[in-house]
Amino acid sequence: PLDVGGGAGASALATAMVLGWREPAQAERRAGALGHGFAAVLVADLAAWALEGRPLYHLVAEHASEWTPPFRGVPLDDRAVVDSLMAILHRHDTPEDGIRVAVRLGGAATALLAALVGGILGCRYPSSVERVPWAGRVAVPDDAALDAAASALAALRG
Repeated sequence: PLDVGGGAGASALATAMVLGWREPAQAERRAGALGHGFAAVLVADLAAWALEGRPLYHLVAEHASEWTPPFRGVPLDDRAVVDSLMAILHRHDTPEDGIRVAVRLGGAATALLAALVGGILGCRYPSSVERVPWAGRVAVPDDAALDAAASALAALRG
């Protein structure tokens, strides 16, 4: 099951992203996310593939016309979030551009969408996360806590 310690109220899509970072084996990753729907499986796979350094563009290009973000902001709905995520991943390859677009789309899912975009594209280009203009205004754990979390995820992936 999808259990990465997200706690009450944590989005299944956000926890699926952590599952993708944690679980390198596709069958186990998909089985863990499947109970939360196709969107969670897709997000877990995207996170794992990004962490592995696989290019994402070709994975979404074939169906790019089907992934259109909602016109009046992204609601907290898995389909709308995934449509927006895939549209952003198809058109943007860096965290700073992708996060900016996610924020500009607006809606109730702005924070979730920006986190997914940043988490997926940030795996591919970690140094570019530092260039996100508002990164300094985001509250994050101290370096020791982040290093411990990164080490724990790396150990889980084997």
